Amino acid sequence: MRYHTFPEVLRLIRKNNGWSFRVAAKKMGISMSSLQRYEKAEVNPTLTVLYRIAEAIDVDMAVLLGTRRFPIPGAADNTNHPSKR
Repeated sequence: MRYHTFPEVLRLIRKNNGWSFRVAAKKMGISMSSLQRYEKAEVNPTLTVLYRIAEAIDVDMAVLLGTRRFPIPGAADNTNHPSKR
């Protein structure tokens, strides 16, 4: 079973909520360019920034780090859905 990676979780949550990069970045308290780079897996955030993102979007840090399953409605890989454990 595959867990979503940090870039995938960011992208899926952003798109699922209908947020543009600008809106999502503002909610997360980061720059739009940083968010784009995180989603492209070009760079990784510091632990402080990761915590800020998790708090802003109400997602456990373990989910963002890919160590815990997280059902994301509409995601292509629904093997992480609790009903499919």
